[in-house]
Amino acid sequence: MKLCKVSNHQGFTLSEMLIGVSIGAVALATTIAASVGLQKSLNAVDNYFTAHAQQIRIVDYLSRDVRRSYIATITGSPQTVTCTTPEYLNSSGARRTPTITINANGTTVNYRGVSDGVLVSGSPTFTSATAGFTSADVGKALIATDIPAGTTIQSYTGPTTVVMSANATASSTSDAVTIGNTVLYSISGQSILRTENGVLTTIASSTDNLLPSWLNVELTNTTYLQTSITFLPIFTSSGATTERSGTTLYSTAYLRNKRRG
Repeated sequence: MKLCKVSNHQGFTLSEMLIGVSIGAVALATTIAASVGLQKSLNAVDNYFTAHAQQIRIVDYLSRDVRRSYIATITGSPQTVTCTTPEYLNSSGARRTPTITINANGTTVNYRGVSDGVLVSGSPTFTSATAGFTSADVGKALIATDIPAGTTIQSYTGPTTVVMSANATASSTSDAVTIGNTVLYSISGQSILRTENGVLTTIASSTDNLLPSWLNVELTNTTYLQTSITFLPIFTSSGATTERSGTTLYSTAYLRNKRRG
């Protein structure tokens, strides 16, 4: 007698297979979308902190130069900051001994200066028997009552004579002249540049999220400098202006070498 075997194996119908594939596709698409969103968030956070680090570097550089400046001047268009700082080292790299002068207006500390400056009204020639000029002095600032503000050494003639970038406003045979370094902060595209005596350094450069054109400077009574630096986040929505203002970093630096009267 033979027994008849009955098979209990059953397969999925076509509609069941289509539903299962659809559910799997939706789950896979959701996983991919979540992964892409997470990667974008991580990139946004990384770019934010990179730009913030550049802001801090700009403030550190600018505040350091402003604090040690004799004079700080600004322009609005283009936006620049020019600092005249002491020349702490001599041509051989040794530290200079400062000269301290006490008068009715307070205490003045001068690292390099002469008291025998010879100026001729309307002439750019500056002469001093004790200055000891070198070719490395080209670009450095000259500060004196009879020399226009912002004047620098344009060319080197000899140890006792240089040509200024502006003409003297009066004649003198014993003018007190301070010689200092010139540090210029300027904006080029989306980079902030620092130029000291003709040597250029890029201290912030980010074409994605830094807008140096938003750098605002305000000089009040030549005693302190207020700055604000704003960069543009890569990911923005409808409130772009608000998002930008939320990235602004503010700083105030006092001119330590510019004493109040």
